[in-house]
Amino acid sequence: MRAQMFSSFIQLHFSADKPPSNVNLQQFLHSSIYHLPRKDEVLDKALAAMSCLYLGRINNDTRVFFHGIQLYNDAIGILAKLIHRNTYTDAILYAAFIFQELAGFYSPSGLKSWSTHVSGMNAVLTHFHKRAPRNPVVDAIYNHQHKINIILLSRGLDLSQVEYELVMEPTGGNPLLEILQITVSIGKIQSAVNSLDLTDHMACQELLQQCYGAKESLMDLQNNGSFGEPPFEGTSTRFLESQKMSIPATEPLFGSAYSFSSQDNAMLYMMFWFNLIILQPLIHRARFIAETHINDNSPTDSIDDHDYLLSELYTNEIARSIPYCLQESMKSSCIQVVLFVTSAISKIFLELEDRDKFDWCQHVFQHMADNGSESARHIVALAKHQWEHRVSGQKRVISLSLRRQIS
Repeated sequence: MRAQMFSSFIQLHFSADKPPSNVNLQQFLHSSIYHLPRKDEVLDKALAAMSCLYLGRINNDTRVFFHGIQLYNDAIGILAKLIHRNTYTDAILYAAFIFQELAGFYSPSGLKSWSTHVSGMNAVLTHFHKRAPRNPVVDAIYNHQHKINIILLSRGLDLSQVEYELVMEPTGGNPLLEILQITVSIGKIQSAVNSLDLTDHMACQELLQQCYGAKESLMDLQNNGSFGEPPFEGTSTRFLESQKMSIPATEPLFGSAYSFSSQDNAMLYMMFWFNLIILQPLIHRARFIAETHINDNSPTDSIDDHDYLLSELYTNEIARSIPYCLQESMKSSCIQVVLFVTSAISKIFLELEDRDKFDWCQHVFQHMADNGSESARHIVALAKHQWEHRVSGQKRVISLSLRRQIS
């Protein structure tokens, strides 16, 4: 029965007619962990909980869903006891990874559930650091997937020292990790801008050079072909309707939707533009600080609308890429990254008070929520609350980490 449930989960969650991603290893990890020759009780129950919770939510089957909750609670209890006894095995690492993954479609504490599981994984991984020998599955979690989850949760902000050291380790040539390391660098620049001593001219100049360096790194990745083939226009309104998408067409607001040669290219393309959305206003701020000495009000208290308008142009590239990633044949393969970038552009439209584009993002979140993402359901409510309570003169911040939103 559990084998049948997991098989159904894989079929519904991952695309069967497209090759597995080479930059996002979720499908490899789920299948590899499930097909281990021997699974401890904690791992067996974690896998069963994931299948039941996802299938129960997708199929609106409350019996299966509540059985998944029972399995989840049992497995969490077993894992807590093992960690309390300082018993760290591969099975514990795999179970912690599964809990982190299923937080996307079962989050009883809202977005905080995801943050809690990421923090728990950090604690478990400290016991696997530099441990030898390691197998390919442990390596894929440690060297790859957990780093992605940390950065998608934080947007490069508020990283602990342990997290920072982990995500900045060598990428092994993986382009998604390379671009996410730039996200972390931009996050450090954001933090530096907010705490900068405006009387320190040398520090101001250094910050500006860091901005230019981050942009140069982004352009180098693009120029050396790390993102693969460029997108092409090809996703029509009729196509969206045939894919049973509940999101409006992109043409009226952003331009024609894009198609890509692969889901990997689409994810990398969106992450490239996300970084520019955040970086461009920082370059403007840093240049302004470096060229004019201000001793009274910090530039972070007020941001020129020009910065947001420029960022809005960059958001078009992301929005035009989203329908490709959410087409029916993709299943849930790209939801992590789509949730991340849509949260970012939604924030831009909130700051610009562009209701039409903000509502378009709400439709995207709702589409993902209808397809099993509880994180998206929480973000729909959070974004609606932010819009309703927005007041003139509110301090503008382009990008907040999910950690800040849930604190």
